[in-house]
Amino acid sequence: MLCCSMVLLASCGSSKKLGDKTADRGSKVPQQAIQPEDYYKQILLYKSFFGKANMQITTPKMSQKVIANIKMNHLKNIWSSVSAMGGIVEVARAYITPDSLKALLPMSRDAYALSFQEGLSLIQAELEFVSLQNLFLGNPLITGKSNAKASETDSTTIQVQVEQDGYILTVKYDKETQLIREQLITHTGKQFSCRIQQGNYKPLSDKQPFAFARTIEIDNNGEQTLVSLDFTRADIDIPAEVSFRIPDSYTLQTIKK
Repeated sequence: MLCCSMVLLASCGSSKKLGDKTADRGSKVPQQAIQPEDYYKQILLYKSFFGKANMQITTPKMSQKVIANIKMNHLKNIWSSVSAMGGIVEVARAYITPDSLKALLPMSRDAYALSFQEGLSLIQAELEFVSLQNLFLGNPLITGKSNAKASETDSTTIQVQVEQDGYILTVKYDKETQLIREQLITHTGKQFSCRIQQGNYKPLSDKQPFAFARTIEIDNNGEQTLVSLDFTRADIDIPAEVSFRIPDSYTLQTIKK
């Protein structure tokens, strides 16, 4: 359960803040013409983030509905609590920083205290810390790169491709709204891919558009996971205080090498 849920668990200097483009991906938005490479520079900017989402997680072995609460501080930390049975029973809690990952499994009373790299094995993620934050925000998983290659693939789509450390990210934008429709990240030397479809854009309190609906398809060494993510709440730049402690009654576990 933790592996699936925590998967849903950078420089902004050259980036542009997203404006109030649309509350619907298909809406017409008056705008000035921009160059294809400029689409990639437009990201959701924030200092802190709070979100609540309904999730449907499906693997070959299970299918479960859960509710996720997420708090983030930009480039500092991610806190997430995942509950089942309509939010009554907490099944996992995690605290992630650029250097570490700590997790609690309340039902088994197990705990983990790992380095970030060890934590990637636990949550089966092939992403850097900033990419995990971008995953929740709906930004391109890889941001701030100067090697972006952009092109107009058809009359309605702008495609941008960037590379980093063997990863290839392809982002498809709606040409009219300038919003992301789909992301696909793969690795040249690993059997890993993650496809994210984004929709139901609505403006946040500062008018930046946010994708309240996501579908995430993950293939990690042939193990497939499908996640449906529907946000019921999303706020930015409100205090996101987080605390995390491993109770003495929990058993500290290690990762098998």
